[in-house]
Amino acid sequence: MASSGSEGSDCSKEYKALVVQMRDGERKFSSRLLDFYNFDIDQAENGRQAVDLFVDGAVYDFAIRHIKSIDSDVKIVGTSEIGGDRIPFLQAGADFFLIKPVTLSNLFFVLARLGFFR
Repeated sequence: MASSGSEGSDCSKEYKALVVQMRDGERKFSSRLLDFYNFDIDQAENGRQAVDLFVDGAVYDFAIRHIKSIDSDVKIVGTSEIGGDRIPFLQAGADFFLIKPVTLSNLFFVLARLGFFR
């Protein structure tokens, strides 16, 4: 189920993140970690729900480009269990790509590379 952190979100949050993960435990873990680092979190179980948080009815294949066209400052990290998904994610405009399972050290590395820790 998609959930938006914007409902009752904390205005003091410095960053905003969308966590898309079908596994509930992994989604909650990532969300709690990002919340600890002052991120306002939206959650979705899959790409369709993620797109629906931004626009109603968008086609998943164009989700990254569409989201970036709405807000070019959005940082998108693609994840997949299939390493071959890396090129399509990056060509569509993702800022980074990780192969699952995403580890804590990989997540910290990506957040640092994207400039969230100064």
